[in-house]
Amino acid sequence: MNYKSVRILLVESDINDVRIVRELLAETGDGKFQVEHVDHIPAALTRLGEEKFDAVLVDMSSDRGVERDAIIRLGEVSPKTAIVVLCDCLDESLSLKVVQAGAQDFLVKWQGDGFLLARSIRYAIEHKKEKDYLSRLACYDGLTGLTNRTLFRELLDKAVFQAGRKGESFALMFLDLDHFKEINDTLGHDMGDRLLVLVARRLQGCIRGSDVIARLGGDEFTIIQDSIGSREDVETVAKKIINVMKQPFVIGDHVLNVGASLGIAVFPEHGADALSLLKNADTSMYYAKEQGRQNFQFYFAEMRTRATQRLEMQRSLRDALGRGEMMVYYQPQFRLQTREIIGVTAGLRWQPQGESNFLAPEDFMPLAEEAGMTVLLGEWLINTVCAQHREWCDEGLPPLRVTVSLSARQLQQAALAGAIEQALKRHGMGAKFLEVELNENLMMESMATHDSILDRLKDIGISISINNFGSGSFSLDCLKRLPIDNLKIDRSFVQNLSHSQDDVAITAAIITMARCMRMGVIAEGVEDVDQLDSLLEQGCFMAQGDYLSPPLSSWELVRLLKKTPMPVAEKLVLRRA
Repeated sequence: MNYKSVRILLVESDINDVRIVRELLAETGDGKFQVEHVDHIPAALTRLGEEKFDAVLVDMSSDRGVERDAIIRLGEVSPKTAIVVLCDCLDESLSLKVVQAGAQDFLVKWQGDGFLLARSIRYAIEHKKEKDYLSRLACYDGLTGLTNRTLFRELLDKAVFQAGRKGESFALMFLDLDHFKEINDTLGHDMGDRLLVLVARRLQGCIRGSDVIARLGGDEFTIIQDSIGSREDVETVAKKIINVMKQPFVIGDHVLNVGASLGIAVFPEHGADALSLLKNADTSMYYAKEQGRQNFQFYFAEMRTRATQRLEMQRSLRDALGRGEMMVYYQPQFRLQTREIIGVTAGLRWQPQGESNFLAPEDFMPLAEEAGMTVLLGEWLINTVCAQHREWCDEGLPPLRVTVSLSARQLQQAALAGAIEQALKRHGMGAKFLEVELNENLMMESMATHDSILDRLKDIGISISINNFGSGSFSLDCLKRLPIDNLKIDRSFVQNLSHSQDDVAITAAIITMARCMRMGVIAEGVEDVDQLDSLLEQGCFMAQGDYLSPPLSSWELVRLLKKTPMPVAEKLVLRRA
């Protein structure tokens, strides 16, 4: 076997024994062993701190009583160096002590030839590498190379102990990526893993060498910011992390905009032990998500009450359908020149048991996503809409186009198109009166992987729209390739039309692009007459928003429809010209 050169540090006080070691290794004939000699342990510790050695050969014959501490100190100074102990006689007690202290092998001096000594040294080196590798597997994340959950908890306990003893403070940050689940659902777990590796690299560039960064699992990361002087020190790092995470991630042909939400707990202000700090940092991270994502929040006491309420709310949500607490509200879409209702957008409302008010989707859908309920709620919404549409027609009302939103998780369901087709047939609703909308912020370029699902929906006769258009990073190439019928201009642009020329220009560009690509265009979130006039001036003739009509219950919508002129059925579906 062609071994590489091996550097050995020999710790030996007897010059004759030094000569014997050199002669024994020389007789192997491979010339690969480079032996450097020191007289005692303190000198060895100094050399190990200065140079890198593959193995330390330590003669313990005359140092009984200090052997365990000596081995431990050698291992601390040079953790990657193998240790072989020599002794003048077989001593089971001594061999057990030194191996427990960290030595890889124990040899009786001059029993055997140079080949036995060389083999023992090489065995010790390989054994040390294998042990270090297994130790790394146990303590570090296999994907990102960061500290894993197990080692992180040990380091957090250590940070609490040391900070408490020194009277210092440190910060624990809990980071969660925004919309990571949607990326996994749409682009696949391999793309999600590649994203996590890039996230880890960016985070490492935001912290000091003394800080600790760990991946707890999934898209959850923690950071221990050691020895902080003030709250401002923590804020500086937190702002850097948030800004870095806002930058697009380029992976192959995909440009992913993710962002992160960050929660912070400070020792000892926000917890005097590791468990309390971790819980409070996690709680503040969820609060950051509630505040709109892509921000950081320090823990405060009221968050614990909010977290408890949040858990209770999630438990209640699981039983909401069975208790009949879900309702569908419909927001009319208008043709602006005539104020005719051309369709409605269906959205869920939840009235928890014992509550008098309804909750809007933004108040409970994030909880539904965490609980894995989006598919169930989506199926219920589609079936309810189809049944309601049948009732409207039975009452003699002209058929309306109804738009429902699909989640990224629903689009992972292979049977989605078939389930929607069955719901349409079950309730006798024509496919041309159903439109599904997809959120641009969740789609990005990932929808390119779901061409077949969208094509199947189109084959059934269902229209497809993109809502919140302009606020995400949806590729124009994907827009060209996918079977999209309508674009909905994001409300953030519509709401700024009266005082932002940039938003006027963006809105005009979307309208022009949609027209050139033979797509319909609808403005979302119209709240005043100035916005309405601006849209008409730019050639957008379809819109929805509270200024025109808020979301209505079914009976409220029927009452409005009976007062409002209705267009003929042929005008209901916005088709490509």
